[in-house]
Amino acid sequence: MNAMTVINKIASNMKAIRTNKKLSQKEVAQNIGIPQTEYSNIENGTTEPTLSMLEKITEYFGVSIIEFFEMANTLESKELPTIPSFNALQFNTKNFKFNREEANLR
Repeated sequence: MNAMTVINKIASNMKAIRTNKKLSQKEVAQNIGIPQTEYSNIENGTTEPTLSMLEKITEYFGVSIIEFFEMANTLESKELPTIPSFNALQFNTKNFKFNREEANLR
């Protein structure tokens, strides 16, 4: 998966979750502590979110980062999936290691 595909997936999942929860971009932005324009740019795929920003967004939406990326095939439904084992998962950014080569990002 290339970098643009990842950014597009993040953007489309963010929009799908936000609209499913009937939230405005302004509401989400205020609750995660960023300007609405910055949130809009991330959701539209023009700005790439940092890992810490993605963590804030997914936490606000009530999903783990793992759930967020696994949602691609389930977002069409009206109900978002709830996976109890993932809800208890804590994502630790201090131990997160990202290997660009393994992810095929250049």
